[in-house]
This record gives sequence, C-alpha cells and structure tokens, in this order.
Amino acid sequence: QGCDSIRTKLIFISSALLVAFLGACTSGASALTRQERVEFLEGVTRAIACETEIDDDLQGYRDCINYALLDRGTSATKQLGVRFQGWIIADLMMRQHAVGAATFASSLREQIRRSVRDRSISIEALCRLKAMPCRNVILGLGAQSGRSKR
Repeated sequence: QGCDSIRTKLIFISSALLVAFLGACTSGASALTRQERVEFLEGVTRAIACETEIDDDLQGYRDCINYALLDRGTSATKQLGVRFQGWIIADLMMRQHAVGAATFASSLREQIRRSVRDRSISIEALCRLKAMPCRNVILGLGAQSGRSKR
C-alpha cells in the first residue's frame, strides 16, 4: 500500500509538471533549438511513462529508463530528457530511502553532467523547459549556474 501511495503521488506530480513544461517550451530555453526542445520534452514524456513501473527497489523503473535509453533511433537530446526526468524521480526516491535509488540517481546525474558539458547546454535551459526551480536542479546536479551556455 505504501508503494501504491508513493506511485500515485509521483504520477500526479509528473502529470502536473508535464502540463507546466509544455506551456514553457517556447519560453526561456534559448540555449536549445526548437527541435532540441521538442526532443528533450519527448524524452521527459517517455520517462514519465516509466513511473508506472516504480516498485520497492526501483528495479522496474530503472529497467524501463534503461530500455528507453537503448531504444534505437533515440537522439542524444531525447536521451537527455529521459535521463533528466529519470534523475528527478530517482533523486526524489533516494530522499525517501528507496532501495537502489541513490546508485541510480548518481549514475543518471553523472550522465547528465557529461551530456550538458559535451554539448554545451545549460542546466538552466533544461530546468526552464521542465518549469522547475533552477536553483534546486543546479544544486542537485552539482552544476554551476551559467557554467555552459550555447
């Protein structure tokens, strides 16, 4: 019953964020092209679909995220969206002491850091697309504000 309650809350939160960032997709994300914004949000949406797989140890969720990342034809920007949303949920679950969440969150965090550094995309642009408080995202990812701009 506890997992069902957490799962329901996460799905509700993700659905609300989905509505919020769809409205934000044309504002404040100048570091990404229009096509990159669309691809990033497609990746986020794909990761949100994985939230139905959350269980006690996150194994189902982790498998779903990893499968989405391996999907042939997925652009690097869409993969970044999957990782970004995956990290948000894994980080949240880590704070709730879910088994395996800390390792998964750490892995996704490192992949996101590498991707934004290699592609010169700012963390600010990503969190604005998700309509999230940038300060919290930057602190969570351990990135510096304005570190990499395109």
